[in-house]
Amino acid sequence: MTTRNPRRAADTPTDNPGIQPLTKRSSRSATPRNVREKTPVPAREILDTAVAAVVRTKGEDIIALDLRELSSVCDFFLIVSGSSEQHLRALAKAIITDLAHAGVRPFQREGEVARRWILLDYVDVVVHIFHRDARDYYRLESLWGDAERVSVDTGPSGDDVS
Repeated sequence: MTTRNPRRAADTPTDNPGIQPLTKRSSRSATPRNVREKTPVPAREILDTAVAAVVRTKGEDIIALDLRELSSVCDFFLIVSGSSEQHLRALAKAIITDLAHAGVRPFQREGEVARRWILLDYVDVVVHIFHRDARDYYRLESLWGDAERVSVDTGPSGDDVS
């Protein structure tokens, strides 16, 4: 006569329908937490909202680059400068707050501790907020020199910058 392990018998679905076998995963999401999921808000709307926040917070040298033809990393880069570490923090906070009101949260945030180059990754739009000196050093817009510059509204008078 074979002795049956009572613990093993309870693990089989036929013996107890409320318990799944150990080899199956429970109802976990099939999407890992670190996967970049597209947001339902269009990329251009994210860009325009971020630009409005930057203008309101007095960001400097605002440049938007269209990367759709060059890279699959994202659709747009927004590059902006600030005059001090506090200014960079204020720019980042304004962008995060305005986009949060639109229902968009950053996938990744980098550089908020050092505050010389803050990166806000919204999957389709990546915002680079530089201290003037760091921007001169890294010259990010030169690295993406083949990218088309996007015209963005940078003032209450309706001035566009490309």
